[in-house]
Amino acid sequence: MATPSIDPTKILNDPGLLYYAPLGTAEPSMTVAGSLFSSAAWGGLWVPFGPTDEGTEFSDKIDTDDMMVEESAYPVKTVVTKKEASVAFNLVEFTATRMKQVQNGGTLQVTGSGATTLSTFTPPAVGQEVRAMVGWQSQQDDVRLIGYQCLQIGTIKPKFRRGTAKASYEANWKMELSSAGYPYRFFFAGTIRG
Repeated sequence: MATPSIDPTKILNDPGLLYYAPLGTAEPSMTVAGSLFSSAAWGGLWVPFGPTDEGTEFSDKIDTDDMMVEESAYPVKTVVTKKEASVAFNLVEFTATRMKQVQNGGTLQVTGSGATTLSTFTPPAVGQEVRAMVGWQSQQDDVRLIGYQCLQIGTIKPKFRRGTAKASYEANWKMELSSAGYPYRFFFAGTIRG
């Protein structure tokens, strides 16, 4: 019986770190040293999204239709009719800034300072939503994902409960085709991930 060769260094098992940026922000530096990306490269307009409840889930779904002929029970050709990519996560930092990000914009008005600060969020009007960029980097610093033009399409419904339950923003960022010609890209550092 053959024994498979298993390399545990190729297995990815961490929740990673999430980043948010306005549409059109430059990619972080993709310099690789010692088979790793620099976690400090996510500077400029890229800001951390903060912790999640259950990590991050990436999805790239394909829809197809089968071309059939009477003389065959099998399709003679399968045609791709649609592709849909998204990244989903539950943000647990319950702040006005996070609310504005997951609502695709809106207005955030801040008055006062220190202990008298008041932050008021007003959601965007229909049709005034703004797209954003979403980034993710593994905590091993060897895998990155960037969604270049994303719209948050999930239902915002935080649950306010007692005990250790957390109110969170369930975000599902749908990736659209960007002006660069692709909705997202993955980047892999070093020979192990290549």
